[in-house]
Amino acid sequence: MSINMDFFDLWIKYQSGYDQLKQRFIEISTPHISSSCLITLIERYGSTINSKRDADNIKDISGLLRILENRIVLCYNKIEPLKFIAFEIVNDLILKQIIHEYDVNIECQQTLPLFNVYKCRYMLAVSTISKPIPIPTIKNDIKDICYRDRNVQTASSLDELSTSSNSDKQKMVFKRLSVNLDRYWRDLARFLDVTEFEIDEIDCNTNLQLNDKALKV
Repeated sequence: MSINMDFFDLWIKYQSGYDQLKQRFIEISTPHISSSCLITLIERYGSTINSKRDADNIKDISGLLRILENRIVLCYNKIEPLKFIAFEIVNDLILKQIIHEYDVNIECQQTLPLFNVYKCRYMLAVSTISKPIPIPTIKNDIKDICYRDRNVQTASSLDELSTSSNSDKQKMVFKRLSVNLDRYWRDLARFLDVTEFEIDEIDCNTNLQLNDKALKV
């Protein structure tokens, strides 16, 4: 994990530079992006967006960039959409220069291997906590979950589960955790290396409640 954390430090540095680029890009390009122009861009990247709901929710250039980032076609070392919009649509000299300088800088950056950013963030947060975090057990998880769920009587549930198989216990844990995760199921999905495209597919299923989406993960 120490190697991953080294890469994570570099990723933070690169991401900071990209965030600055994107902010300047939005500031300069927004006045040039009309409603019709935005529609044209949405159509251009339609196959990448691959979701009518997401496409309909794009109201400005910032929203479009956010979707392209979620689809992993736009990030700190892949800025083709920015280059196309800057050179083919906005045609602003200052923006072109900013994009060019950033593009040159990318070539000097170390290529980072694939690693889980969310897990690194978690490890960084844990490392700042002085009190050690106890290792959870299935029984402790169930006890905690039952305590927080008013619809479950803790003592009777634990007695019943103590004689159940590990499979039944795990199902109980997953079910209760899915209820408690609520809208944070996406964070769990990213921690587990689920892609943004797969997350969107689950999210677009209107037949699923939030706890069902967590179980899908």
